[in-house]
Amino acid sequence: STKGSAKGKSIDNIIKALGLIKEMAPHLLVDGRGRVGIGTTTPFALLSVNAPAGQASFIIGSSTATYLMLDSLGQLGIGTSSPSALFSVAGSGYLTGGLGVGIATTTNGVLQTSGNAFIGSNLFVSGSATSTNLYINNKLGIGTTTPFALLSVNAPAGQASFIIGSSTAT
Repeated sequence: STKGSAKGKSIDNIIKALGLIKEMAPHLLVDGRGRVGIGTTTPFALLSVNAPAGQASFIIGSSTATYLMLDSLGQLGIGTSSPSALFSVAGSGYLTGGLGVGIATTTNGVLQTSGNAFIGSNLFVSGSATSTNLYINNKLGIGTTTPFALLSVNAPAGQASFIIGSSTAT
């Protein structure tokens, strides 16, 4: 516990008088090394928070507008009060660098993955007249998840597999 003096009262006594510490279950503790513990009697860092199960460890915002939340499972949510994975973002985002999924990347504007990338709807590739390129390093499957050649097209029944030079059925 931290000892200090404020008009003859120790910090411990002031904290206890304010009701911040209960018998055997401290809500707030400052140890002799200046480390603050919330929900713990043994802070291991300058600020250690140990939330009871089902309660958030840390929130920035309010009960009606949560901007950042760390729950008791260690899941971080930005823009959500209920993160569903280790890192959850609700809303749009903007990165000034690259984004690596399963692989580190430091190249600005690059989205890179060490595994598969699944797109739930449309994939648009755009750029300038001289720099719009789509590189496929292996096989490309359209309408199939198991392409057998460099380009495999598998159309649904009754639809054309491949058309060149027309955007209509005629």
